Amino acid sequence: MTALSLYPQVKNRVGVLNFVAKGVSATEASAVSDLFRSELVSSGKFDILDRNNMDKVLKEQEFQQANS
Repeated sequence: MTALSLYPQVKNRVGVLNFVAKGVSATEASAVSDLFRSELVSSGKFDILDRNNMDKVLKEQEFQQANS
């Protein structure tokens, strides 16, 4: 048994917003953002925030900035 197996790997949490379509269709932009999310998950290094949790985090950040 190695020391690495004793400690769980800490994954960074990230949120991926939908990409804005510029010069491509909205369908293509959506497909690329989905692919990007999938690749991050497949790497095993990231936990992806779902849209609802991402919205909560963004609202909290806006609130904190407004009250600073």
